[in-house]
Amino acid sequence: MKRIISLFLILANFIGLTVTHAETAPIETIEIYVSAESGNDDNDGTIGAPIKTIEEAKERAGAINKVENKVEVILRGGEYRVSKTLEFESGDSGTKENPVVYRAYEGEKVYVKASVPLDISKAKRVTDPAVLDRLYDDVETRIIELDLEEQGIDKSMLWKP
Repeated sequence: MKRIISLFLILANFIGLTVTHAETAPIETIEIYVSAESGNDDNDGTIGAPIKTIEEAKERAGAINKVENKVEVILRGGEYRVSKTLEFESGDSGTKENPVVYRAYEGEKVYVKASVPLDISKAKRVTDPAVLDRLYDDVETRIIELDLEEQGIDKSMLWKP
């Protein structure tokens, strides 16, 4: 009986060593470069031909097999404007071993803004008597209004109390 157990332990140890010494393919890091200033979402996402938007980078990162690859989305310095909420789900983060990382390019500053620049030249003085009646006389001439729909802002997306 002792011989059978010894033989079993020797075989188990041998098999264990074989498994722990098996060659595994190296994990590749795939880099996706993004530039708000010089990018184009039709580009290939390399440093020389970056894509333009974070949304496109998210889509491309999602299409990569994260079991076999690490993914780095590298944002070149600049201002990135987003027109709708960026939604990241658990699948967008990769795996514990191979996370998807979003980071700024070395030494550059990145700003992600959800604001919309307004064309103030289209502002007009308030002329509605109902609005003017609620204002102090000394500020009536300094109050302006701006048509948000004319500025491309969907009013249904505005905050409501």
